[in-house]
Amino acid sequence: MMGFLIRRLRRAALPLLILLGGVLASVFVATQIDRTEDARTRARFESIAASTLQDLENKSATQITLLRGLAGFFNAAGDVDRDAFRTYVTRLRLAQNYSGVLGLGFAEAAEGSAGIARIEARGRAEHGAGFRLWPAGTRDIYSAILFLEPLGRRNQTALGYDMASEPVRHAAMLRARTTGLTAMSGKVQLVQEIGTDKQPGFLLYTPLYRDPVGRTGFYGWVYSPVRAHDLFSSTFRSGAADHVSIAVYDGAPSPANLLYQSAPDAEPDTLRTTRALQQAGRTLTLTVTATPDFARQSFLLSPLYVGLGGVIMTLLVAALAWQQSRAAGRIEHEVRERTAELARANQQLRDAAAAREHAETQLRHMQRIESLGRMTGGIAHDFNNMLAVIIGSLDLARRRIADQAAVARLIEQASSGASRAAELTQRLLAFSRQQSLVPRVLDPNRLVQDMTDLLARTLGETVTLRTSLAPEPLRLHADAAQLESAIVNLAVNARDAMPRGGTLTIGTARRAAPPATLDVPPAPAGWVEICVTDTGSGMTADVLDRAFDPFFTTKGVGRGTGLGLSQVLGYARQSGGDVTIDTREGEGTTICIFLPAYAGSEGLAETAARGEVPSGRPEDILLVVEDDDQVRIMTVQLLRDLGYTALHASGGADALDMLDRHPGVKLVFSDVVMPDMDGPTLAAEVHRRWPEIGVLFTTGYAPERLFEGRSLGEVALLRKPFTEADLAHAIREALDAPAPPTPGSRPPESSRRS
Repeated sequence: MMGFLIRRLRRAALPLLILLGGVLASVFVATQIDRTEDARTRARFESIAASTLQDLENKSATQITLLRGLAGFFNAAGDVDRDAFRTYVTRLRLAQNYSGVLGLGFAEAAEGSAGIARIEARGRAEHGAGFRLWPAGTRDIYSAILFLEPLGRRNQTALGYDMASEPVRHAAMLRARTTGLTAMSGKVQLVQEIGTDKQPGFLLYTPLYRDPVGRTGFYGWVYSPVRAHDLFSSTFRSGAADHVSIAVYDGAPSPANLLYQSAPDAEPDTLRTTRALQQAGRTLTLTVTATPDFARQSFLLSPLYVGLGGVIMTLLVAALAWQQSRAAGRIEHEVRERTAELARANQQLRDAAAAREHAETQLRHMQRIESLGRMTGGIAHDFNNMLAVIIGSLDLARRRIADQAAVARLIEQASSGASRAAELTQRLLAFSRQQSLVPRVLDPNRLVQDMTDLLARTLGETVTLRTSLAPEPLRLHADAAQLESAIVNLAVNARDAMPRGGTLTIGTARRAAPPATLDVPPAPAGWVEICVTDTGSGMTADVLDRAFDPFFTTKGVGRGTGLGLSQVLGYARQSGGDVTIDTREGEGTTICIFLPAYAGSEGLAETAARGEVPSGRPEDILLVVEDDDQVRIMTVQLLRDLGYTALHASGGADALDMLDRHPGVKLVFSDVVMPDMDGPTLAAEVHRRWPEIGVLFTTGYAPERLFEGRSLGEVALLRKPFTEADLAHAIREALDAPAPPTPGSRPPESSRRS
């Protein structure tokens, strides 16, 4: 249950992280956009405010320039009548070029009643008898509007009006006269406002002097009445000010000082800026306020929209991730199921493989049992035959003891049967690679040459024997007798494969390496190849597969033991080599023995000449050590018959005791494998205590491990069973050999004593 919950949480983790991260990212981006938009909106607002102020400055400067131009016209013309004035103003096209300016006028100044009379007289001359200065009243200075163009209905109302009668106008007029500069009045309502759409206004005054340079001879003003709303509504640029509220105040911002307002005031927390402008001695205050439309126009990307869009996208991605997670969960579940199925199938395969391996093991075991049974049967058959010959011959010898010739013949038959039994045991040991080899340095070319006569007699007249020997010298470190036996076995098999005759070739050669199919250890000096080739029937594939099996033979009953090739293979492998077979059915067979070439400095072993059986001398005292009573008694009797003085012991301890009591012993003839103390151990003790005494070993089977690293070629050894002649020659060679080495030293390799 916990595992299921953990997997569910793992699957939900990614969508939740995407959702949380997406929402946070959307909020962050929306906030940044909001800040960016605020900054951009404020910058745009400030730009609009600056341009609005600039427009106001430009409009005011235009009005002042307009009046100064009119003053210049008066200064240049001197006395200006109404016609000249009208012509000048008409050319300016005020209605088209100067919105909000009701006209341009001239007001003459006067003092006292005489001045008033003069002004009224001139006015009646220009405008008719109805002209008068108004309003009535006593003042320090008087003025009357004499010219005002264009003279429409509104401006006709203002003719004769004494602007000095009103304090705001009077202050501006006085300031202009005093400074000689254009002066602007405060907020007033123009006398021209005779309709219902009244609006605030102001006036601009420029003083006139008879001497403009010295500012003397003041005589009046040129002025311009301005309707504020008409003027300012045409002042500010269209488009830029569409989404702001512009207000112009005469002085400080207040409802009483308001000259113009483009739109109602916005909410208090909107963008607002206030700027002051000094014009013609008067302070105009400009306020610019952003309207709600301005804020809406500013947001090209609304943060709310961005945030909502981000959240929506996040939800979509999270939903997709959730779907992917669920799909991954389904796939994971399917993978687990498939994995479990594969595991079950794999376990079934392992079980099947184990069962098959067990069956194969059982089969191999049965095959080994079958092979062992076949080998045991073959051994029993051959040994029984050999023993039958020996027993039967000895029984007949006992009956016919009086007939010397018959007894000799029977004894010869018994000896032949025993020899065949000994040969069988040697073949069995060779097959199992357990035979006792006595390797010597030999020349395989000479060995083959020495065998040619024997082989020629063995092969018969129908087989032609040929040799193909290597031209260069060859050296082997091998057991010569066993190598001869292997070559004879191969030659006999080749002869039997050529029942109608043929050619048998024995060849030798040096090879740098054996065939790649052989698994042999490296040989520093290379390899020696000894091949036996026949022109016989060859082998079938089935026969080739079983060629090295013990007791397998294709010959008829009684014509072979089936141990020939197995003996050859066992000998070759025990000697560090191997065997190959190259056969073609109907063409012949070549069997090659590969043995490592000898790389040492030892010379060739001399072959002892086997002539007459050497006899012994009574002064040559020998000690026979053998645990088998019958073999010991038989050996002692043979030695005594040969003329030697023979003592005997049943084991190692008994032998040492005999040597203590008989100091004249020259040679110990000892079995190798014995209980309690084996032959090599006895020899070591003899060498330690009596270094002058030699040792000759005899054995039917002796593992080389008993000799502590010394090969059997380095010790004097006589194989069992042996004949009287074999015993005589071995004893004589051991006695005639050089003195044995001192204890702890290694004997020369040519020594026959140990």
